[in-house]
Amino acid sequence: MLNSIERREALNKAVCSIYGVNENELFSVSRKREIISARRMVLYFLRKHYGETYMSIAKTFSMNHATVIHHITQMKNFLEFDKMEVINYIKVRDYVFEQNSEVTLSEELDLLKKEKSLLDDRLEQIENELKLLDNGN
Repeated sequence: MLNSIERREALNKAVCSIYGVNENELFSVSRKREIISARRMVLYFLRKHYGETYMSIAKTFSMNHATVIHHITQMKNFLEFDKMEVINYIKVRDYVFEQNSEVTLSEELDLLKKEKSLLDDRLEQIENELKLLDNGN
């Protein structure tokens, strides 16, 4: 498991790679679209997945906490309607969690397949019970 500094570095690396910006730009005051999009993704991740406070995120990026809240809200909206942003989010999430977790994505997939199998068995049991109840009435 990575410590908080390593997690942030992994996040910054993933976002910079996907959005085609460098880390200096990420922390700059630039208002270029690709830089703002990358910065917004980092802010969203720090809050949603790392549980950081608005104030600590604001301090890291030399912003007001209200600006951080605005960016995170905007990111939530983009994730509802912008397919490209959703794809970028998935790429960042997959990269970051692959780096930050003792459980790899392939291990997670195996676990989910096992859970699916258990759920399928339970669904079949419930369906059979419902059929018995319907036949009995």
